Amino acid sequence: MLYAAPTLGRAEVDVLARIDAIRAQIRFVSAEGTATSRTLLPLFLPGESDDPAFVGYRSALGYILSLHDDPHFAYDETLLRALHYMTVAHDPDKQPGRWRNAPIRVRGAGLWEVLYEPPEPELVPELMRDLMARLNAKDPTPVLVRAALAHLNLVQIHPFADGNGRMGRALHTLVIVRDGILDPEFASIEPAVAGDRDGFREALYELGTRWDPGADTRPFVRYCLTAHLQQAERALDGAHRMSAVWAEAAREIERRRLPARLTAALADAAFAGSVDAAKYRRWAGVDARRARADLALLAERGLLMRTGAGRHAGYGPGRIARAIRRCAWAAHPPRALDDPFRA
Repeated sequence: MLYAAPTLGRAEVDVLARIDAIRAQIRFVSAEGTATSRTLLPLFLPGESDDPAFVGYRSALGYILSLHDDPHFAYDETLLRALHYMTVAHDPDKQPGRWRNAPIRVRGAGLWEVLYEPPEPELVPELMRDLMARLNAKDPTPVLVRAALAHLNLVQIHPFADGNGRMGRALHTLVIVRDGILDPEFASIEPAVAGDRDGFREALYELGTRWDPGADTRPFVRYCLTAHLQQAERALDGAHRMSAVWAEAAREIERRRLPARLTAALADAAFAGSVDAAKYRRWAGVDARRARADLALLAERGLLMRTGAGRHAGYGPGRIARAIRRCAWAAHPPRALDDPFRA
C-alpha cells in the first residue's frame, strides 16, 4: 500500500487552473516576436560547479529530460536505480544504484531527534515495484498531483542509503516531463525546495514519524502546488520583463544600424547581467569567431562592458543596457507571492 492522493477540493482545483493559465500567458508573452524563452527560463539545476555531486545530479536530470518523448519508456526500478547511480557514483559509500540494506533514521538538528523512520529495508523492493506499477497505470489525477505523490512516496520509502531527496525531486520532474511539460519552472520544484527547506520538511513530516500510507497527504500536495504556482508567477513576471527588454534592445540595435542578431546579446546582458561568446553562439547560431567579433563590436559601441580577456572574456551591461533593465523592472516589478491555501 502506498500514500494516495487526497480528494481534490475547490482550493486545489483553483490553484491547478491558475498554473495552467499562467503557462498559457507565458507562451503568449514569449511569442510576441521575441523568442526569448531560452534566456528567460531558468535551468532545472541552476549554477555551475565541478563538484561531483552537482555534476552527477545534473547528468541524471539531463537523462530525465531526454526521456520526455521516448516511445518505449516505462517506469521501472532499474531506471530509478540508474538515476541514483548517476547522482552518487562519486561516493561508493552511498551504495550507488542499490536499494539500502539496513534500517535508517532521518534525524533533525539534534543528535537524538528522529524526524522519520522509513520502512524496514526488506520492504523496499516490493514498495518500489508498487510505486512503479502505479506510475505506469492510467490515472486521471492531474499531473502535478501525481508528481507530488510520486515524490512523497519515494521520499517516505527512502529506498537508498543516501540521496533520497534528490531522487524524490528527480522523479517529480520525470512524471511531469513525461506529460509533455518541459519548462523548468513548471516541471521542477528544485528552486522552491532549495529556498524553503524548512517548509518542505514541515509538509513532509506532517504525515508522521513512521511509514503510514493511510495518512492525509493533502499538506504535502498543497506544498507542492504552492511551489509550482509561485514559481509560475515569478516566471510570468520575468516573461513580461524579458519581453520589454527585448523590444527596447531591438530598437536600440536598429537605431544604431547594427545587425539584428546582436539584439540577443544586448537583451541577454540587460536581462541576465552578463553574456559570453558561448552563450551568444547558441542564441545567434554563429561560429565562435563571429560571436567574439559581435560581442567586441557591442563593447566598442558602449553597449556592453568587457570583463576578462582572451577565451575567458565576458561582457556585462553598458550604460544603455543598464537603462533598458531599469525601465523593464520599473514597468513590471516583482509581485508579492501569496500562499493560496492560507486560511
